[in-house]
Amino acid sequence: MATIIPSTLGGFTSAIGSKTGTVALSADAQPHVSTYLFALTPPEATVKQMGNTLVINIGGKTIYVTANTHHVATAEGLASDVAVCAYGLALNLRGSGPFIKSIKDVKPE
Repeated sequence: MATIIPSTLGGFTSAIGSKTGTVALSADAQPHVSTYLFALTPPEATVKQMGNTLVINIGGKTIYVTANTHHVATAEGLASDVAVCAYGLALNLRGSGPFIKSIKDVKPE
């Protein structure tokens, strides 16, 4: 099990992909890293990191993205009394499974 927290992505680049409607994303490989997470947003979006959660604001709406190497996670920085829908997927070295919506929506306290 890795005991080292990864550093900031080195050599992180984005470029027009080789097929229509794609973007190529790459970063230098890091030792002790099992998964890389990339996000694409409109240029006017603001993205902040709170713990293991990305807080993305777009046009007055907020999106939260939480990454974890375990099957459970806690999203941080959510607004109180604002309902959210949760989605998730699993991934490994062979790829990602299907994206699925949680059984119920939640409203953090």
